[in-house]
Amino acid sequence: MVQGSAEVVDEILRTLDRELPDIAAQIREEITRGRMVKGSKLPESIRQDRQDALTAQRLGRIGKDELAEVPYTDDESLAILCDTLLTLAHSLTANRRALLGLLVDHGVHSGHVTFAQPDETRTAEPSSLQVEGEAGRAEVMFGRVKSLIAPAREEVGSWH
Repeated sequence: MVQGSAEVVDEILRTLDRELPDIAAQIREEITRGRMVKGSKLPESIRQDRQDALTAQRLGRIGKDELAEVPYTDDESLAILCDTLLTLAHSLTANRRALLGLLVDHGVHSGHVTFAQPDETRTAEPSSLQVEGEAGRAEVMFGRVKSLIAPAREEVGSWH
């Protein structure tokens, strides 16, 4: 168990709330939801607490194939957060590389791409992307994310 992993998760999520609120909300939801565990695989302390609650309500015993929701530990939450950030940075980099490769493969000499809604009822302005520059920035960002989360991943491991 890593000392202070809950505080690290809270600090990173506060930063994400400011910078990437939708992603922060998704990560927070995943961490809060916990995981589903078969009754036979429940940690003994959780199993006993649940069994005591069932007994108090005269509901019988926990079945070995029944599923129960178990909260993530602080270390598991930190591992999920690290893995999610790494996957996000990797996906962003891979998408930029793939787009650049597509332009090269099709002989498109401009590295500037504009994304717009295909219909006439556009509600948002088209967004543009200078692919080569963005691919380079994504590579740098991916490297920074890897180096920033490396110490935490060494301590708590990977969630996968």
